[in-house]
Amino acid sequence: MIRALVFDFDGLIMDSEVAVAGSYADMFAAEGFDFPVELWRTMVGTRENDDVLWRELERLTGKEFPLDTYEQPRRERSFEIADELPVLPGVQPLIEDAHERGLGLAIASSSSEWWVSRHLSRLGLAEYFSAVVTKEATARSKPDPSLYLEAMRRLGVSGAEAIALEDSGPGLTAAVRAGMHTVAVPGSYTEGMDFSAADVCLSSLAETTLDKLLESFGRE
Repeated sequence: MIRALVFDFDGLIMDSEVAVAGSYADMFAAEGFDFPVELWRTMVGTRENDDVLWRELERLTGKEFPLDTYEQPRRERSFEIADELPVLPGVQPLIEDAHERGLGLAIASSSSEWWVSRHLSRLGLAEYFSAVVTKEATARSKPDPSLYLEAMRRLGVSGAEAIALEDSGPGLTAAVRAGMHTVAVPGSYTEGMDFSAADVCLSSLAETTLDKLLESFGRE
C-alpha cells in the first residue's frame, strides 16, 4: 500500500539546474572558455563534487577564484535565472491529487533549505509538503540514502509504502538504497545518466497520473 510520495526538488519540480549551470557558464564565458557541461553533470544530484567547476576554472585560467569573492555574485545570478522558472509539466497535478487523497508528501533534496523553501513558496507548493528534508538535515548527501530515510521517518512510512521521484542518477541510487519504489524523470542535464535501476522511467511527469503510479506499485 502506497502512503507517501517523496520528491527530489532540483530538476524534478523545477528545472533549476538550468539556473545554476547558467551562472557558472557566465563565469567561464567571462574568462573566454566554453562551459564544461560534462564536468557539470558530475555535480548534479549530489553535493559531493561542489568545487569541481571552481577548480577547473582555476586550471584553465591559471589564477585563483576565492569563494569569498566570487561565490556570492554567482549565486545571485543563479537566483535571477531561477526566479523566472516555472513548475515542470505534470508536477502540480500529481502533488495536488496526492494531497487531496491524503497521501504524505515530502521533499528530499541535496540543496539548501532556504533554496528549496524559497521556490516552493514562490511556486505555490509549500502548503502541500509536510516534510522538507534538505542538506542541513543529514551529514551525507545523495547517493547516500540518509535524506530519503529522514523524509520517510518524518512521514512515518516505510520504503515499501513510499515512492521516490528523481531526476538524477545519484538521487535514484539514494532512493533504491533506502528501499523505496522509484520513478525516474531524467532532466535537461541528467538524461545521459544510468536509470536502469528505476522501477518506472518517464520523460516527463505529464506522462503519468497518480492513478497510474498507484497501479504500478499497488493501490492504497
